[in-house]
Amino acid sequence: MNIAILGTQYTSISTVPLLQSVQLIQIADFLERFDALVILLLYAGIFVKARLWFQAAVLGFGELFNLNYKKLILPIGASPGIFSFVPICRKGYF
Repeated sequence: MNIAILGTQYTSISTVPLLQSVQLIQIADFLERFDALVILLLYAGIFVKARLWFQAAVLGFGELFNLNYKKLILPIGASPGIFSFVPICRKGYF
């Protein structure tokens, strides 16, 4: 769809070709600027995907360690924040 609208040259250099295609939509000279709606839908999709990954991780670790999954929600939810402060200062990296 993006190649048909933008062409191969512009699609290959565009960062988000879907957004570029949506910016060209004009219906009856008053329905324009759907790019905010498309970005909102993209973020909603990212939220749903992250939510499903988190739920799968909690349920998977609950089954793996034979624990109630409700006890694992906070530790698994806090782990990205905790591990973001762990230094990577091993020999050879810096």
